[in-house]
Amino acid sequence: MRAIHYAFILLSFTSSIAHADLVFDFEDKQGLTGLVSLTYTKPELTLTITRSSGATFDIDNTGLQPFFNSLSPFNGTGGASVLDVFQIELSQPVAFLSVSAGDFGGDQDSLFLDAFLGPGLTGASSSTESGLAGGGSNFGYATMQLSRSPSEPGFQSFRLRGGNLGSNVYWDNFNFRLTTVPEPDSAILICLTMCLLGLVRKRSRHIPSSQMIGVNVPLDHQ
Repeated sequence: MRAIHYAFILLSFTSSIAHADLVFDFEDKQGLTGLVSLTYTKPELTLTITRSSGATFDIDNTGLQPFFNSLSPFNGTGGASVLDVFQIELSQPVAFLSVSAGDFGGDQDSLFLDAFLGPGLTGASSSTESGLAGGGSNFGYATMQLSRSPSEPGFQSFRLRGGNLGSNVYWDNFNFRLTTVPEPDSAILICLTMCLLGLVRKRSRHIPSSQMIGVNVPLDHQ
């Protein structure tokens, strides 16, 4: 029974890893400026980020949690190219995505997240919207999310729009959940197989000889 217990622990562990959200928070992209395109890669997923008209963008540090390093439309000029929305391509479909938008107070910001089933903002789409209240000098943020049933085709691209001028807010903390569950590593499968084989061998040692099935070999009576 101990072997089966360990096997279930391993299966539960791999299942929890497979369903964990993938987080892209730009903390490892600090200081990048004047970008036309950014490829952001993790073992399970790759994002390709551009602007709608090819405008440049930065990874800015606002100095405020949870937006220490964020996707910024300002390109260091305090407002250039704010009308160009962000487009994100995914290397494989996702069943869930969420993203946070933040900005300093003083104006009312409208936020829009549009996700598409095809690459290049094509195919059927789902949308959600939110807003950041104006007034004051504090930094505020809001989180938007969209999801699909695991049995349905996932999102392959999405678009971010937000601000009072088109797209002049910071974007950060992208979270994704894949539509497919990764297969367990071969090493874990081998471990499970060895556990089961050990259980079978242990049980066979406890089977009485009278219950064993085999070929009777005549004894030599010479």
